[in-house]
Amino acid sequence: MRDSSTLIKNALSKKFTPGVKVHFVGIGGIGMCGLAELLHYSGSFVTGSDLVENIQTKRLKELGVFVSVGHRKENVKGAEILIQSSAVPENNIEIQTARELKLPVIKRSEALAEIMRLKRGLVVAGTHGKTTTTHLLAQIFSHSKQDPTVVIGGRSHLFRSTAFPGKGEWFIAESDESDGGFKQLSPEIAVITNIDKDHLDYYGSFEKLKSAFLSFVLKVPFYGCIVAWGDQKVLRDLLSAVDRKVIFYGFNEDNHFVLKKNGFMKYSVYINEQEIGVLDMLMPGSMNALNTLAACATAMTIGCSFEECKSSFTKFKGVDRRFHKKGQEKGIEFYDDYAHHPTEVRAVLSAFREKFGKEKRLVVLFQPHRFTRTADCWENFLTCFTEADKVFLMDIYPAGEAPLEGVSSKILAEKIQHPSCVYCSEKNIFPFLLNSLKEGDVFITMGAGSVYKYGDSLIQKFREKNTESS
Repeated sequence: MRDSSTLIKNALSKKFTPGVKVHFVGIGGIGMCGLAELLHYSGSFVTGSDLVENIQTKRLKELGVFVSVGHRKENVKGAEILIQSSAVPENNIEIQTARELKLPVIKRSEALAEIMRLKRGLVVAGTHGKTTTTHLLAQIFSHSKQDPTVVIGGRSHLFRSTAFPGKGEWFIAESDESDGGFKQLSPEIAVITNIDKDHLDYYGSFEKLKSAFLSFVLKVPFYGCIVAWGDQKVLRDLLSAVDRKVIFYGFNEDNHFVLKKNGFMKYSVYINEQEIGVLDMLMPGSMNALNTLAACATAMTIGCSFEECKSSFTKFKGVDRRFHKKGQEKGIEFYDDYAHHPTEVRAVLSAFREKFGKEKRLVVLFQPHRFTRTADCWENFLTCFTEADKVFLMDIYPAGEAPLEGVSSKILAEKIQHPSCVYCSEKNIFPFLLNSLKEGDVFITMGAGSVYKYGDSLIQKFREKNTESS
C-alpha cells in the first residue's frame, strides 16, 4: 500500500459528502484517529482535541488535521458534527457545548457503522487477538490486490497508520466491545476470536457481555457468515442457536479449519479433515497461531486461496505493541506488548518462552490497566506470570477511573504466586531495572497504558551507559 494523499482522496471522494466539518473529541485514541484520517481524506474538514499529544495526534497534524491539546468550548466553533470517544465522559466541556448548540454528537462506533455501510463489511471482534487478526486480514487482502479500506486498533507497519482507505469493495475493521457500541455494526462477515471476562465495569456481568456478542452476530445478514474459534465452549454454545452460516477454526478435530503442530512455529492446516498445506508462523505462541488461522479461514471464505494467504504472511512486518522488538543494548533484548488481561499475559509469556526457551531470562515490567479490570481479574492475575523469571509491577494505569479500596499493585504483588514478583513505584523503576537487567536477558514492557514509554527510556539509558563506558 502506498501512503499517497492523492490516491486516497480519489478513493473516497465519490463516497462522502465533501466539506462537512467534523470535530473529534478524544482524537488521539487508537480507534478515533483512524476514523479521523478516513474522513480527512474524504474531503471532510476534520478537527480534534485530546488531553495530551501522542504519536496519533502527531500523525494527524502531519496530514493537515488541526488538533488541540486540551478540551475547551472554543474547539467546537464551526463544527457541524461531533464524534465522541468512548473514553470521553458526557460532562466533557466540548460535549456539553455541542449539546447546547444542538449539534449532533455521535459515538465512534456509530460513525464507524455509518461509514462501513458504503462497502462490504468485515469486522473482527473478540476479547483477545483482534488487532493481530485484523492486521493479518489486511495483509492478505492487500497482497491479493483487493485494496481494502482498513480501520484498526493498532499502528500497522503495512501502511504506517491505524487506517487506510482503499479503492476495493471490502471494509475491514476491528471492533471495540468496551462500551457495547459494536452492536451497531452490520458486517457481512463477523470474526470472533474468543469471549472472555472483560469490560464487566460496563456490562455488569459475563452473561450480559455474551448477550452483546449475540446481538452483534445477529446483525450479520443471511448471505454473510460468522468465523469463530471453535475450541471455546462459551463461544460454541453462544453460536449454536444462530441461524447464520458459522465456520469454526481451532485445534480440535470438530472444527472446519484445524491446526496441527508440525515443528517449531510450523502448523499443518486441515479443512474438513483434508490437509491443505503448512503455515510458517511469524509470531510464536498458540494464540498467534489461532489468529493466523482465523485470518486464513476468513479470507478463504471470500475466495482467497491458501497459497495467497501463505505468501502474504512472508511480507508481514508485525503489529505495533504486539510482540514488538524495540531494540537491543548491552546484550539485552527489549520487547513491548499490549497484553493487559491475564489471559493475554499468560499467552504472551508462553509465546516468549516458546521463542527463547529456558536459556533466556524473561524480565517483565507490567502495568495493570484500570482499577475495575484489576479487581474483576484479580484471581487470574495471581497465576498468569508463571513463565516469567522476574516480574516488576507498576502502579495501576487508571484510564480515567477513580481508585478502588483494596485494589493496588502493591497489594497485588504481595498476593501473586511468583517467587520473584515485586511492586515497583514509579520513582524506583529505573534504579531497579538498571541494576536487575543483565546480558542475555529478554526484557518485556507489558500493559495497555504508558508502560512502553519506560521501556523506550530504559533503552536510551543503557545506550548512554554504553557510550560512557566506550
